[in-house]
Amino acid sequence: MTSELRRRLGATYTLDELAGEYGASDRWARDVVDSLDPEAPPAGDVGTVTDAAFHLYARGAQDYHP
Repeated sequence: MTSELRRRLGATYTLDELAGEYGASDRWARDVVDSLDPEAPPAGDVGTVTDAAFHLYARGAQDYHP
């Protein structure tokens, strides 16, 4: 999932840009999770995986301050 975020946002991004992508993630997150294991049944709720990936990726934002 984080590799998809990098593809969509690049290596340099802000929290605002990340939040914008989060708002659109319902259109692509399920496809990404399902592609990780094509033999597995389709994913159910991918919200937890999506939230975790965005949380992790937020730490790399230019304007992130812990």
